[in-house]
Formats: sequence, structure tokens, C-alpha cells
Amino acid sequence: MSNAIGLYVTYERFTPESLDQGMSESRGWWDSGDLLFDDKPDVPAFIFDPELDYDEDEHPSVIDAAVVWAADRLKREGATQPSSTEDPEWWSTEPAVIDYKKGVTLARDFHFHGFSDEQVEAINCLMFGNKPKTIATRKVDITLRALTAVECTVTVDVPVDADEADLTEIAHELFENKDGSDFEEDNEYWEEGTHSFNESLVCESEASGIVECSVLHLIFRVPHEASPGSVTFQELISEADYEVSHHLIEGTEIIETEDETHRVTVSARLHHSVTESGAQEVAESLSHSFLDAETGAVFASELVEVEFPAWA
Repeated sequence: MSNAIGLYVTYERFTPESLDQGMSESRGWWDSGDLLFDDKPDVPAFIFDPELDYDEDEHPSVIDAAVVWAADRLKREGATQPSSTEDPEWWSTEPAVIDYKKGVTLARDFHFHGFSDEQVEAINCLMFGNKPKTIATRKVDITLRALTAVECTVTVDVPVDADEADLTEIAHELFENKDGSDFEEDNEYWEEGTHSFNESLVCESEASGIVECSVLHLIFRVPHEASPGSVTFQELISEADYEVSHHLIEGTEIIETEDETHRVTVSARLHHSVTESGAQEVAESLSHSFLDAETGAVFASELVEVEFPAWA
């Protein structure tokens, strides 16, 4: 089955005789070009292509672009009949005449494939004439790794009774004595390696002028009266226990302290990108505390500023 995002299409073919019996004359799978199949095709009839169907100036993300693409395709194909009035699982066309002489008609059903539940909900919103909410996303850099090989064939004389263990030992000794210059790439060996992931520091300007970011810099003021000979404010904060929490925050890190102003900057990584207003909403319901690591005493603290890294 295909991993592509798209729309599979089934069909029902009706003749005047089959309609008299209240049933279809035949049914199966439809593909572009009006091709009819009994078996399900390997790929959807219509496939979303990010390189062609996604424009970063028009869509907040590829995920949202796929939603708009699907709704546009359904409308273009005339698939305006939902399978149900709530959360339809597919959309259908009205029967269309394909043979006027024989009175044969064809109806098609368009089935979602590869879309998330949120995307399907958004597509249905558009089809019902409602404005869907933007789907929350975050950007991740994925480094793909593949394991390839080099090889070198050496012909050697071995004892006639040498078994696999003996040959393995001989091969190991030969390998240890090679400097690699005789090896050539093995073009047939290709294995999936261990992929790695890194959260992107997302700060984007859309065509609308709205900025979204998945990382916030939260600046706190932590007043502290230092006594002579005591540790510096920076040393105090570096040893302190702190908590900055919100349901959108998945991780935090203190990235800067200022001795003179007693300010502490905490970098907070969010589950998904937010706008400026969204950042302010996070700030209003934020929970935070700074505690002395030795005594457990709670330092007074207040959030004085919220920044996107792009603004700094």
C-alpha cells in the first residue's frame, strides 16, 4: 500500500436494468483517465505533491497545504456529497452519465489516504463551508543515514578441510593487513542506518506578516541581596533549582544570567509554534519558581519579558 497522501477513488456503475433492481451493475476502483479496476491500485488516484502543491507564501505548513489541496480536488471532481453529516469518512459525486445511448451512469466515492485525523477534520470543515483551525505543527530536522559497504576480493590457498570458522579467521587476518586502498564500493549493499532528529529553531515570517515560533525566551527578574563575600548572582542561579512550566512547554534551559540586573533568561521549547498573541497567552498562565539549592528557600521572581529568538 502506498505511503503517499492522497485520495483513493471507488466507483459504482449503474444501468437502467440495475437501477430497476435497486443495485449497481458493477463496482470497483477508479483511477485517473477513467480507468476501472477490480483490485485496489498501488497508489491513490490523486496524490498530493509538496513540491507542486505547497507554497510557503500561501500556507502555514505542508500539512495545511495538503488540507487545502484535498478540499480543492474534491470540489473540482464534483465530490460534494458527504458520507454523513458529521465527520464524513468519504465524499461522493452524483451519478454522471457515461453512455447516453445505453443510459449508463457512474458515481465515484473519494476516500482519504495518509491524512491525519486533524487533517481529515479540517478538510471536512472546508467542504462544509467552514473555516478550519490551523493545524499545530513543529519543524524537525531529520538526518537520514544509510549504511553502505566497500569490498575487496582476495584469492588465497587454504587447507582442504578448512571450515567456515577457519575461513572467518583467515578473512579477519587478511582484513587486518589491508590499508583500504584495494577496496571498492559495493553498490548492492544498502542498509538503513540510525536516523537522528533535531528540533529546528522555528521563526518564520509568513506573507501575512505573522511571525510564529516554537521557541520562546522567557526573561525573569529574580531580586537578590548579596552579602559581602557571598557567591555571585550568576553562581547562585547556576546552582539553583528552578521550574518553568506550561502545558505547551516541553523543555527549558537557562541560557543567560545578568549580575547587575538580576535577570535570568530561560529558553523554552514548545510542542508547536505560536504567534505573538499565543506567546502572551503562555506568559499569562505560566508557572515558575526559583529555589535555593541548599536551603530550599524560594526566591522572589517575576516574568518581565517574552521574546522570540528572532526578535533578540
